[in-house]
Amino acid sequence: MSKKTRLLKRFLYWFEGRFGEHRKPYKLEIVDAVPEKLKNRTIYIERLNGKDYELDFACPFKCGEVIQLNMDKTYHPFWKVYPKNKITITPSIDVQDVCRCHYFIQNGKIKIAQ
Repeated sequence: MSKKTRLLKRFLYWFEGRFGEHRKPYKLEIVDAVPEKLKNRTIYIERLNGKDYELDFACPFKCGEVIQLNMDKTYHPFWKVYPKNKITITPSIDVQDVCRCHYFIQNGKIKIAQ
C-alpha cells in the first residue's frame, strides 16, 4: 500500500470518526465461540475452559480482516481488556498485514498511534 493510500485511509477514518459511526464506542461480548459474521463496533472475548483466551473484532479500518489478539498470559505478546464503563485494550494494536495500521482502543474509541 502506497504512502498516499495510507494517508487517504487515515483521513477518511478521521473524517468518519468525527462525523460518522466511529463516534459510537465499542461494545464487549463474551462468547464461547466467535460468530462467523462479526458485528461492527463489537469486541468479542472468546473463553476456553472458563478463561479469557482471545479478543476478536473486525478491523476498524474496514479492510475486511478479523483482528485476533491473544489474552493468554503464558504466551507473548498478550493483551488485556479493561471493560469498566468503556473498553480499553492494552498494549496498542499494530497490524502489519493488509491495512498496515497502528492504533489504540481507549475508552471504547479508536486512537491512531502517532
